[in-house]
Amino acid sequence: MSSNIAAGFSTSYIHNVYSDGYQVLVFDLDISFLREMEVLLSPSSLRRNNFQITFCSSMSDVLRHVEENLYELMFISIGDLMPNDASSLLSYINSTYSGRALPYRVALVGEGGSSFTSSMLQVGLCDRILKKNNLSGNVLDILRRVTFKPVT
Repeated sequence: MSSNIAAGFSTSYIHNVYSDGYQVLVFDLDISFLREMEVLLSPSSLRRNNFQITFCSSMSDVLRHVEENLYELMFISIGDLMPNDASSLLSYINSTYSGRALPYRVALVGEGGSSFTSSMLQVGLCDRILKKNNLSGNVLDILRRVTFKPVT
């Protein structure tokens, strides 16, 4: 598995560097959760190697990544953010992609979740909301749907 520090970014790293790979962004403030996602999205877990996955753990990095790259799938952890910050981040993603195809946006929440997160789904700030403790099968299902290819 190849890994590169994303040039000019303080908390970002890229795995599975394939120039024509399916572009995925994973954001969470918790490094240990990013490591879990790294294993879940690894070529050995997915049995595919056509994903380029960028992991980052700071708001400033995720904003720059959204500005500078076109992603097809995003896992954005909003559970540790204040509601206004989470809403602003997802709104920013939507406005940055204005006029282009929006990526499939998955908002990740902790155990509790809230009515706030479901309202984000209703107003189109994200496409799906998942609890962080129940991701394994859901991530494979999402990858099947957004890539239209079987993921075993």
